[in-house]
Parts: sequence; C-alpha cells; structure tokens
Amino acid sequence: MRCQVRPASLHVENLTVALRDSPFRVLQQAEPWPLAAEQRVRIAAISAFGFGGNNAHLILSEDDPERSDAGANAAATKPSEDVIAVVGIGAIAGRAANRAQLTEAFFSQACLRGLDGKGAIAELALEMTGLRFPPRDLAQTLPQQLAILHAAREALFELETAPGSNTAVLIAMEPDAEVARFGTRWRFDTNDVDAQNAVIAPLEAAGVIGCMPNIPANRISAQFDFTGPSFTLQSGAEFGASAGTDAGLHAMRIAARALRKFEVDAAVVGAVDFCCEPVTTAAGNTDPADAAVALVLKRLPDAIRDGNRIYALIDEQPLSEAMDVPVTLLSVKIAWWLFLHHSFRNCWRGPTLSTSWVATFN
Repeated sequence: MRCQVRPASLHVENLTVALRDSPFRVLQQAEPWPLAAEQRVRIAAISAFGFGGNNAHLILSEDDPERSDAGANAAATKPSEDVIAVVGIGAIAGRAANRAQLTEAFFSQACLRGLDGKGAIAELALEMTGLRFPPRDLAQTLPQQLAILHAAREALFELETAPGSNTAVLIAMEPDAEVARFGTRWRFDTNDVDAQNAVIAPLEAAGVIGCMPNIPANRISAQFDFTGPSFTLQSGAEFGASAGTDAGLHAMRIAARALRKFEVDAAVVGAVDFCCEPVTTAAGNTDPADAAVALVLKRLPDAIRDGNRIYALIDEQPLSEAMDVPVTLLSVKIAWWLFLHHSFRNCWRGPTLSTSWVATFN
C-alpha cells in the first residue's frame, strides 16, 4: 500500500477454470496500484482461513485526511450497560458431575476428591438429545474438550430463550499433554504395532479435529449456531510472564469488553483444565484436580429484558445504589473462584471453601 503496488499471490501456478468468467482475477505478478476514479485512499482486505474453523478477515485503509474519527468511539452508554450479568452457569468438577452437585458439595462442605486423593473426573457423560456431532467422532476427542462442551451446554440450557446468533465463545484451556502421545507413537518402529498401540491408538480424521486447541470454542459455536467471535485462549507468554493460569480471567475481560462495546449480544466464557493427566502429574503437580466451568454473560439491561436469572454482576465501576435489581446466588461464587484461577488446584480441600464468600449476595 505504501509502495502503491498490488503484490502477486504465491503458489497459484494452476488457476481454476471457474475464475475465467468471474469478475475476479488472481495476480501472478506484481502490478501498479493506482487510485480508481473518485477514490481518495487505497483499501485492502486480508483473509486467513484455518483448518479448524478459525477464520479472520481484516480490512486496511490508507489514512484519509478528509475523514475525522473524532468521537467515533465515544458513543453514549447508560451506566447499567457497563454492568455485565452472569445469567447461566455450567460446571463439572471432580466427583461433581454438574453444577447442582457442585453447589451441594460446596454448601455441605463435602470433598470432591476420590479415594486416591485426586480430584479427577472419572466419568464424563454427554446428553445425546440435540447433540450435533457424531458420537463416534466425540469418542476420539480430548476429554478436556468434552468437559467444556458439557459445561457450556448446561449453562446455556438454563436460559429459557437461547442467546441470539451474535454470541461470542471464549474458552481458556491449557495445552493437553495427551496430544504428545501421537508424536511418541510415530517415533516407534512402524513394524512394532503392539508397542505403538500401547502408547495410543492410531490417529484418525476425527481425532485430528478432536485434538486441535481451537476446536473447544468452535464446537460450542457450531452446536448453538453462534456467529460471534470464537476462539481458545491459553496461559503463557502471550499474556505476559505474570499471567500464570489466568487465561480464564483474560477470556472474561475480552468478553466483557466486547459486550460493553456492543460488538456482541452475549458471550459464553469457559475454562477447563485436567490436571490429573499422568504427564501433568509426573511434571510436578502433586495436588491435581480436574474441572470445567462455563458462564453465560449478557449486558444487565438485556438480561432484565429477557427475564434471565441473574447470578452475579461484573462491574468495573460501582453499581448505582438506585438500581433495584434482584440478584440471587447459588453456585456462582464457587464457579467464579474456579473460573478465575483456572487451574482449580486449591479448591479441593473441603472446609477451606468458606461460605462467607456468599454473604454479599442473598
């Protein structure tokens, strides 16, 4: 754009005949980029399409001195529109197979660990009714992905009316060590099939999809026909050295910002971590636990309009005392605590979960 040159496309030696009678052409060599009649600036579009369904489209433009953006981002919003409401919760953690069991365990001070002292999810069952994915394919999916799908469906099924299509899905998930088993299998002698199968079964097409890190968010979008932004976040250097296991918190902030800017109408935010996986345990995690939590978020006025049950409010500014909004809380504090910490490792000690957390909401 700066050089006023249209670049050539790479690796397009053999063009499809379908382009011959179309208004489109593929540049096989660079050419000058003049301004068209009545055009003040050059505009370009960049697209990226991922095998797992993560697609992006970016529009770039030269600076237009005749156009002023002053006040473009200063749209007036009511104070209540800055408040985000949690209107749905889904959870599976240790021996608690759903949010109701997790709530009961929290208030009864019950421990969610197994007899071995670990907070592992020993069994995971998905309701087949309305499920849009072949069960045989899901059988080759990483357990973390199934767990967050379970939690998201539970959170969304709680709403009498499903959110509209403009709903974002943001999922925080750590890298799954199970994926490395395939690399180990491929390093074995190909003639020693028994040794290969002892590591893991052969990788099939459904398994490829089931191992991709962006699929947890995309699968939820596909299940509910959501068309808003959908992607997976991971802890690590992309969030700074101090982010640690707060990818779930970052997902929450991104969702809240998108809602406040009216970029989306609702958001499903989730976090999942299976710390009882053998490799993770062997790497030094001496207090492992498995859990997945999903929350449904809306702007407060929208939640009130839709008659949603409001579990909690997320507000960067104090909520007006004049606003009379009925707020109830059952399991949000435990789910919220699990969600923000993302690794869930300190939530399995029974009595240490103080019920004072729920004192502010009744």
